Amino acid sequence: MPVLAELFDLALVDLDGVVYVGPDAVTGSVDAIAQSHSLGLRTAFVTNNAGRPASQVADHLRSLGIDVQDEDVVTSAMAAADLLAHRLPAGSAIGIVGGVGVSASVEAAGLRAVAPSSSEAVAILMGFGPDISWRDLAEAS
Repeated sequence: MPVLAELFDLALVDLDGVVYVGPDAVTGSVDAIAQSHSLGLRTAFVTNNAGRPASQVADHLRSLGIDVQDEDVVTSAMAAADLLAHRLPAGSAIGIVGGVGVSASVEAAGLRAVAPSSSEAVAILMGFGPDISWRDLAEAS
């Protein structure tokens, strides 16, 4: 039976609950990733947690012993900001509801993060943030 790492060029690996739970690695995940890397399989780490920028997620992975570059991480905030960047002019004002990962992704995509109540906002991007309240959601609405 062929080894999957020999059949594919890239593995998309989910993070929360697959590679780690909170600050701790899932048993066997670090070794499995290292083994797949030794076989030449590239890895992109993907997460639907928009609360942290990719650099912080990569730092977390490195602290677990995983060989990863910041650009190997893709968050849901990055995907959403990229979608907006393809549909809106560069520099467009985007109302932000969420943590630093949301605003950092918007800025990295060439857009401008503003308060969700800003009259400049042409779109709203909402992602996880530990301090989001019902008032923040009401303001964005």
